[in-house]
Amino acid sequence: MALVFGILAIFIGFFAPWVAGWAGFGVAAVLGALGIFLCIRYNSKKAEELPKKAGGMICGIIGIALAFLMQLALMGVSKTLKEQAEKIGDCPIITSCADSLKNLGVVGLVAEVTDKGFNTDDMQKELDRITEYTKNNKTN
Repeated sequence: MALVFGILAIFIGFFAPWVAGWAGFGVAAVLGALGIFLCIRYNSKKAEELPKKAGGMICGIIGIALAFLMQLALMGVSKTLKEQAEKIGDCPIITSCADSLKNLGVVGLVAEVTDKGFNTDDMQKELDRITEYTKNNKTN
């Protein structure tokens, strides 16, 4: 069971921070911690002469670390997105709502966009403009 929680922590840690931000990281961290805890508990109950198992612990640690790295990457993407939107100057939705991306992920970004009364189609147009601007400036 410890290995299952560890593997779930890896899978969820890979994408959950992008979807739900720190809440996604929390889910992956809880699953990883459960994997570590169950592995330690299992090994403490085993007899001394039997080999110990560490798969759940290793996977749990990797899952927590991966979730943290994905959260850091999300924060970097949010900062870069906001900087690019400010350079273009014609992206009021992304400029005002990009901070919610780093804390609450894509779900938080869409929620803030709709809470502020913006249209998500207009947000997509701004994201396309930022993408084109970034592509054109990298090739020059």
